[in-house]
This record gives sequence, C-alpha cells and structure tokens, in this order.
Amino acid sequence: MVEQTDSGRPQGQPEQDAGPPGQDALNEWVELGKQAGATASTFGKLLSAELKLASADVGRLFVVGLALFSLASMAWLGLSVLLSWLAYQQLASVTLALLVFLAIQVLAILVLVKAAKTFKQSLSLPATKRNLRAIVSSAAATKTDDVELKESRDGTQRPSA
Repeated sequence: MVEQTDSGRPQGQPEQDAGPPGQDALNEWVELGKQAGATASTFGKLLSAELKLASADVGRLFVVGLALFSLASMAWLGLSVLLSWLAYQQLASVTLALLVFLAIQVLAILVLVKAAKTFKQSLSLPATKRNLRAIVSSAAATKTDDVELKESRDGTQRPSA
C-alpha cells in the first residue's frame, strides 16, 4: 500500500507548483504564439530573399520579352509574305496577292479581338458574381423564412405590397 502525505499525494513524488487555474492553458497559448511568431519571421526572411532574386531577373525578362516580340513579328511578317507570294505565283496578280496579305492580317486581328473579349469577360469574375448572388439570395430567403416563422408564432401578419 502506498502511503500518502498530508497534501493527498503519494509519498516519494515531488510537490508541483499549483498555479492559478488555467495557467497551463495560458502557457500553452503563449508558447503557440511564440512558435507562430518564429514561423512568420522565417517566412518573412524567405519572402525577402526570394523577392531579391526575382527582382534581379526582371530586367533580363524584359530584354527576353523584347527579343521574343521582335522575332515573332518578323516570323509573322515572313509567313504573311510567303503566303502572299504563293498567291501571286498561282494567280499572277499583284492585286490579289496584296489582298491575300491584307486578309491574313485582318483574320489575325479578328482572332485577337475575339480572344480579348473572352479574356475581358473572365476578368469580370463571373463565377464569383454568381456565388455572391447565390449567397445574397440565400440570405434573403432565410430572412424571409425567419420573418414568416416569427409571424406564425406571434400571430401577426405583414401588410402585403
């Protein structure tokens, strides 16, 4: 049989400091806050270092973009001229060859305008708007249901519009 001391704890076990109730929970929250702060600090350092690396590449990316734009423009012009030259060889008409060149440019413009309209529509955040409308209508329906429930309990009625 284990003998107990006056405090009710078994003999041979050290007495623990009994703080105010909830002190352990408070200490755990403080420790969690310290860990969260350390994590945020580490994340901030990582973000700062990564931004420095990325900012060094912005200039290089700009130069590469200019080179790509220039090369793509020349390639497009070369393709258009090639197709126009083939039309000239087949039809033996400079006017029709120039119309082929113009038609290629107009077709490209129309494709780009259609793409721009599609992108513009997606920039208006249609899915977010639909969800927002659904939330608002759901909230309005819930409010209406709550009013009807209250009226049925109170026996009162709203004047109809």
